[in-house]
Amino acid sequence: MMESISGMKGKVRTFGRQQGDVCHTEAQTARACKRLGFVPRIALEEGLAREWDWMRDSVKTSD
Repeated sequence: MMESISGMKGKVRTFGRQQGDVCHTEAQTARACKRLGFVPRIALEEGLAREWDWMRDSVKTSD
């Protein structure tokens, strides 16, 4: 997904398990929706695209 958003080919590097790594994680937003009325307003891909744009623009202005 990030390659599509950034237009760049990712360079994947893998490492062994690090101290403190969590074995399994799962986002369970249903409980937050039910108890807090939380409803995501932005899809994952759009949020990542916005973050990419912000980071790209921040790096440009920092030079």
